[in-house]
Amino acid sequence: MSTTQKVINIVKDSVGKIIDIIFPTLPDVALLESLTVSDFLAMVPRAPQGTITELWVHAVLGYSDALVRTAVWELKYRGNRRIARLLAHVLYDEIVSELSDLALFHSTHTDGHKPLLIPVPIGRARLRERGFNQTELLAKELVALDTNNFFTLNISALIKIKDTPSQTKSKNRAEREKNLKGCFSVAHREAIVGKSILLLDDVCTTGSTLHEARKTLLKSGAKSVHAITVAH
Repeated sequence: MSTTQKVINIVKDSVGKIIDIIFPTLPDVALLESLTVSDFLAMVPRAPQGTITELWVHAVLGYSDALVRTAVWELKYRGNRRIARLLAHVLYDEIVSELSDLALFHSTHTDGHKPLLIPVPIGRARLRERGFNQTELLAKELVALDTNNFFTLNISALIKIKDTPSQTKSKNRAEREKNLKGCFSVAHREAIVGKSILLLDDVCTTGSTLHEARKTLLKSGAKSVHAITVAH
């Protein structure tokens, strides 16, 4: 290891310790980091049925639950890798047990291509602010679990070309859709033409973000688009 790398590692470690002092781990976070997947699932509710009108969107957990909200918050704003790994296990088990019968997972048998797993991108301003895309962190944990080779990860095909205000501040779905219109673009069209795609996001509220992303992908030649989210 070079001297420069040693210095970088020391700085990272020091910064991490300072953050832990300023923002100590909350009891719920410590609990989440200690739970097994089965214990976590036994403690939290499933997403409410019939509240998402888009049949192509599959949400797993109920966002109204405090522990689920804490898990999503830790992923979204702190990039907590332990919790990203926990949530990835939950999502992967769901993909295997509930979504593997979808047509998108049979595409490899008909056209020789595996489905693409595409995390919903965030804007440049938010990426600079946070230093990471939480959905991309989740996607990478999913790929690490994918011993069945269900999908191929692509984090560059879909990009966000317009920074949008936080969707939690929008009053209704119409306002969210207006804010999001034209915010996504396909950077590598050849990567998605004729492909079946599984969009990944952390939370689905009204589905506006996923709808805009799906519309962009289908316009650029995607064969089909389904979505899975941690919570709704």
